[in-house]
Amino acid sequence: MGNPKKSPEDSEDDRIGLNARDEELEEWVVTSIKVLAVLKDEDMETYKRIYADFIFDLQRLKKAGRITDEDYEGIMENL
Repeated sequence: MGNPKKSPEDSEDDRIGLNARDEELEEWVVTSIKVLAVLKDEDMETYKRIYADFIFDLQRLKKAGRITDEDYEGIMENL
């Protein structure tokens, strides 16, 4: 039997963020934005999934104090 698909809430320990260095977070944000830009034009189904995961992770980072409200708003403006 295969592994059941985990929701973002079920796999918090596997996600970017809470223990990552600031440089890793910055690189993750930049890379994610680039990937989303490509997917938006090429594969809307995958784009929607990756976008939802990205927003979920950003909200976790903000809640944990790893990014500020200003950082969050700036990232959202670049999507």
